[in-house]
Amino acid sequence: MPSSMDEKTILRAILDRIDEAVLLTSIEDLLDPDFTAEFVSSGYEAIWGDSLAQIAETNPHGFFDTLHPEDSDDYRAFLESIAADAAAGNVAERYATEYRIEHTSGDTRWVHTDVYPLCLPDTTPRAVIVSRDVTVGHRRERTLDSFHLATKEITSVDTPEKACQLAMNAAAAVFGVDCAAVFRYDDGRLEPTAVTPDSALALEALPRLDADYSTAWSVFATEQPVRRTAADIEWLPIDEETSVSMLPLGEHGIVIWIDEHGPATEVSEAEHVVAATLEGALNHHRGRRALRDRERRLEAQTRRASRLSRLTDLAYEIETAVTNARTREEMERAVCERLAAADRFVSAWIGAVEVGEDRLSPTTVVGTDPAQIEHRLNDTDPADPHPATDAWQTDQIETVGEVVHRSRRSAWRQDVLESGGSSLCSVPLTYQGITHGVLTVVCDRPDGFDDPTVDVLAQLGTSIGHAITAIDRRRALEAETTLEVAFSGPRSALPISAFATDPEQTVRYERVFRSPDGTASIYVSVRGAIESVSTAELEAAVDGRVSIASRRDHEMLLKRDGEEWFGSVITDAGGVIREAVVAADGARLVIELPEKTEVRAFVDRLHEQYPALSLEAIRRHQRTEPTTSEFRDRLESTLSDRQHETLQAAHQMGYFRWPREHTSEEVADRLDITQPTVTKHLRLAEGKLFDLLFGSADTSDRTRLSER
Repeated sequence: MPSSMDEKTILRAILDRIDEAVLLTSIEDLLDPDFTAEFVSSGYEAIWGDSLAQIAETNPHGFFDTLHPEDSDDYRAFLESIAADAAAGNVAERYATEYRIEHTSGDTRWVHTDVYPLCLPDTTPRAVIVSRDVTVGHRRERTLDSFHLATKEITSVDTPEKACQLAMNAAAAVFGVDCAAVFRYDDGRLEPTAVTPDSALALEALPRLDADYSTAWSVFATEQPVRRTAADIEWLPIDEETSVSMLPLGEHGIVIWIDEHGPATEVSEAEHVVAATLEGALNHHRGRRALRDRERRLEAQTRRASRLSRLTDLAYEIETAVTNARTREEMERAVCERLAAADRFVSAWIGAVEVGEDRLSPTTVVGTDPAQIEHRLNDTDPADPHPATDAWQTDQIETVGEVVHRSRRSAWRQDVLESGGSSLCSVPLTYQGITHGVLTVVCDRPDGFDDPTVDVLAQLGTSIGHAITAIDRRRALEAETTLEVAFSGPRSALPISAFATDPEQTVRYERVFRSPDGTASIYVSVRGAIESVSTAELEAAVDGRVSIASRRDHEMLLKRDGEEWFGSVITDAGGVIREAVVAADGARLVIELPEKTEVRAFVDRLHEQYPALSLEAIRRHQRTEPTTSEFRDRLESTLSDRQHETLQAAHQMGYFRWPREHTSEEVADRLDITQPTVTKHLRLAEGKLFDLLFGSADTSDRTRLSER
């Protein structure tokens, strides 16, 4: 067994060979500059530059004179706290602190010290003090702090290019990098983006890297850094013995470092730090840009939703004005004025084709010069025709998202620009296949007509087309002068011939009613031999549900319910059927049209559906006294479809005779509605009928009559 002395010798030999300085002394002596250590290793000389004995000889206050002035008081307080704990018998297993010292060379170094108390029974409390030099770690932390301070704005710059240049500037200033470059991935290549200041590499001289540059591309693709000599990278204009590091920046690209101080085998920590910081900044920039884009899209969606809401409210307001208008001129004026007064819209106008003309002319204009539009619509520029003309000819909505055109500046575009417009939309006013005109709206900004806006305008165009049709119908009924158009043809020329079960029977169209669900109920009278009639056979022939409304000797009234009816092409044009009859000698159709109807176009549309009909005559019809047929037309236009149907059914069933042939309950069963509903429709219809006969009486008239 070795002696105690041998153990101490071995222990000293071990402690002298480690980097730390180890000291054993009494806790009471920790604050005494002249304390005597029971044991001290040679590590003190490696850290302080002198042994502990030399330090005590050359400094009045011994070890304490080596402390940095700013850390001296804190270190003394640290030792005092240990001594106080020992005196109280309540010491910790370990105490630790860091402080600066003045090395004999004049350098300032950082030291980390751990104190381990040894408090054994019946012995003086001692302490083992272990100190090590941590200057390198502190310098590294300070360097990193300096780099982070230098790049603190890297996440707030406007563009990724600025972030790359800021990182290169900081790398040169903090880490002393002489030559480095960043390549950002863009459009399938690595684009040179930034270099360190005063670099040997010129940014404009660096190539765009792709898969042909295998080393750089491999670093980007695999995200694995490499260290090479310049001899392996032919495109770098530097000494072949110089070391080059390539580090990935994730999906953003790579960074290249050139080490002019000699070859190395590994990528340095500084290079990793700069690459990681730049990658994080680019990620942050991309995320922030994505967030801004998302916010902009959300704001744009909110604006579009708000704009669409305002446009929907405007459309509702226009629909109301259209419904209440009594004349086409009043309706067009209301539409254009409301559109031109709306946000974003500069002007609005409606054009139509006059009778006997073959070109579009403005009829109502708000917000711009009517004469100017008239002139531009007459321009014959096949390369760039006015969108309103195209909409009229094609029956399709025409939208010009940007009036300013790089290759064309036609006259109509100049006019729109001078009026403050930037985009334009022309909507055909079409209902049931008939186009009555074109609505054109001009917006004050490019691309002002997105899909939702166009959809609203398209719906508005249909509503205006329907309103024009209704106005034309009413005008045809009320006008003093109308056009009477007569057609003739073989018996099969009119679809109502299918109601006849015998070639000698005469079939006459009586009325049509439109139900709220869109069903058309046609009434036709059949005269002749009608002893045996099968409604099942008739239903197969006329494509609809057929029922017998009434029946007398040699005459019956048939009702057919279906989706379509043969006269829709007539009523959609504002016409009224005055006579439609099929007899043994052929078919005859007489139609009354508004005076301004384009007869040629109407006849062409009618021939498309009933080619066997031949035009017999076109006559101007001057009304004198209203005929029974005209009175019926006035009544039909006054009553709702259901009121008219109920009134006619009750009349045909003898409800108004004395005594009554059928009750209101039986009328309700025939119409498949409730008895109270029949009573309501009859009361309303009777009131409107009497208003037509005697004139409308207001409440004040009734009040005066009741007072007499």
